[in-house]
Amino acid sequence: MIRALRQMRSRVRGLLLLRRIGLIVGVALVGLLVWGLLDYALRFPAPVRFVVLGAGIVGLGVAVARWVVPAWRFRPTLVDIALRVERAQPSWRGALAAAID
Repeated sequence: MIRALRQMRSRVRGLLLLRRIGLIVGVALVGLLVWGLLDYALRFPAPVRFVVLGAGIVGLGVAVARWVVPAWRFRPTLVDIALRVERAQPSWRGALAAAID
């Protein structure tokens, strides 16, 4: 059972990272598409393009710092995972976390 909980912990961490990185990449691609269409239609001058590029890079850095870094550091204990499983499986309530602890 401990091996299964360890595998679950690593899968949960990987899925959390994948989800957050995917969200950042998706938002960045939509932002690039919208900016590209606006730039094509309005022909912004070079200084405006550089300012938007800088703002995009800063925004990407902030998003990584706020979403990806905490997901990278996410390391729940086996008892925390067991408690979450107990909430999902009421028949194991009070037994799984106590056995792991």
